[in-house]
Amino acid sequence: MDAHDVMGRCTEVIDKRAPGLVRFVAGLRWGGLRTVDPDGWTWGAEAAAGVGLGLGARGALRVASGDRVRVPLLPAVLVGWLGSHLAVWRWDTLRWRKRRVALVVDLPVEGVVAIAEQLGADGRPVQRWEKGSGRSRVHGLWCRAGDVRAVNRAIDAAGVRRP
Repeated sequence: MDAHDVMGRCTEVIDKRAPGLVRFVAGLRWGGLRTVDPDGWTWGAEAAAGVGLGLGARGALRVASGDRVRVPLLPAVLVGWLGSHLAVWRWDTLRWRKRRVALVVDLPVEGVVAIAEQLGADGRPVQRWEKGSGRSRVHGLWCRAGDVRAVNRAIDAAGVRRP
């Protein structure tokens, strides 16, 4: 058994126990963006906007303080880029959630995983979610609003009662 298999098994165990953590870490792959698949031009435009924002804020602060406060160049540019990326991330998240529906499924984690895998194999982009802890833990599925009927049919075929 090599390191790749060990990491795969560890990921599966963590994914079953805490899918929110795995989804969060996997979402960091593209900086948290879900609906946009960024390329070089996207990153360049975001960086340019961030540099402009940081330099503009640096100049505005210097003018507003009567040249008493001078922000170093590198922190201003980094904070500007971070602000730019957070704005794009927030826009992307709102755009993603507007087209998605969260369904609560009264089923153990294994059943939710099985339904999500079945729907994924059918070509439907379904993600599972979980919140809470202990006995108050709630499981469910994220799906596109247009796929709700197909997801409900899959849940009914599995013999699951929805709350």
